[in-house]
Amino acid sequence: MKVKIMAALLTLLILNGCKVESAQIIIDTPYNSFLVVQPDISYVHSLYAGESEYYALDIEPGYTYSILLEPNYGDSDLYVYSNSDLSYNSLIGYSENYDQVPDTFTFIAGTYDTVYIDVTAVTDSEYYLTVSRSLSSF
Repeated sequence: MKVKIMAALLTLLILNGCKVESAQIIIDTPYNSFLVVQPDISYVHSLYAGESEYYALDIEPGYTYSILLEPNYGDSDLYVYSNSDLSYNSLIGYSENYDQVPDTFTFIAGTYDTVYIDVTAVTDSEYYLTVSRSLSSF
């Protein structure tokens, strides 16, 4: 699995305006390894059908977060969890739109510090993952 993650680092790009960088931060947990994402940066990645890529996002109370999974080609689905075990009990929400329809999930930050994002390819695909945040109005 480490080899796959390291290979993924070579192909994962962070697009920030015209600037392109390589993602290098990985969080290892007893369950999975996660690439760290930040708001307002688009991450592009390719997957073969049946593969998954995992991301970790630190969140702050008082903010609303929107996660957009936008396909370049193919179909991938979006799952968001409150725990790194990615169990059904920790599932916060998901989006399983068909074909090249973008998947989105919006939530208000809860009591957890980090959410874990699972992008799973239904077909061979390339996608952009973007997280945006705004102050919540209560």
